[in-house]
Amino acid sequence: MNKFIYITSLILLSFALKAQTKINFMKTLKIEHIYGDESYAVEEMTFEIRDGKVYGKITNPNKDALLNSETKLNDNETKLLNSFLKLVDKYQNGCQEEFSSSYVQYYTITTDGKKIKIYKFCNWGNLKYFDIKQNIFGEYLSKLEKKKEVLNNELFTFLSGYWKGNIRFDKIDNGPEYTVKKNQIVNSKEEYFEFKKNNKLLLHLNHKTVFYQYRIDILDGEKYLSIFADGEKNGEEFVYGHKFLIKALNKNIIKLSRS
Repeated sequence: MNKFIYITSLILLSFALKAQTKINFMKTLKIEHIYGDESYAVEEMTFEIRDGKVYGKITNPNKDALLNSETKLNDNETKLLNSFLKLVDKYQNGCQEEFSSSYVQYYTITTDGKKIKIYKFCNWGNLKYFDIKQNIFGEYLSKLEKKKEVLNNELFTFLSGYWKGNIRFDKIDNGPEYTVKKNQIVNSKEEYFEFKKNNKLLLHLNHKTVFYQYRIDILDGEKYLSIFADGEKNGEEFVYGHKFLIKALNKNIIKLSRS
């Protein structure tokens, strides 16, 4: 009887192992995606096999200091990666491009050390980079947004109020450190910033106001301040966005360098 149970268990285990989806790489997989038009952005996710399971991470942008992105893939997510790799194999020597554009969407796929570059507008269907990212890391990305919201709410206790820079905002370049100090009293004829609730930032100068949205994020363990122009409130005037590395931040002073 015991022998029968033992043999039956082995058979069931064998079926279970066969039912698991076999991933189409041996140890590691890296997917790098470059996209954009006038300026390019780079994103990357990596996968590795450990103890027969596939684990993935978002390695660029790396926000692990805020929330670790490591995710264990389930069977459907593994099948999704396999389907993507089949297209990579199909397109590695070229493809019939869907369209041409100054916008780029480059893929560099490294499978167990073998690198394949696909720099054409191939038909990826529902297996584009961001489709894969959302399908595998969707739950993590949702939690990350909540973490970032908490971070920004906490830092607003420092930022709320009026701030004046050591140089004019439009004169900032990639060189000197930009130092901003908190002021209780402001002169309407001088340039100053006003941080407000809901990630709103106002730049005042000579009774003129430029409207921005701001966001503080953590990348590779460093804090960054990103400033985006509010196109709706600024009207037809074009206003550039900015990104700064936060070198110091407290209730009285912010030290920034252009990123």
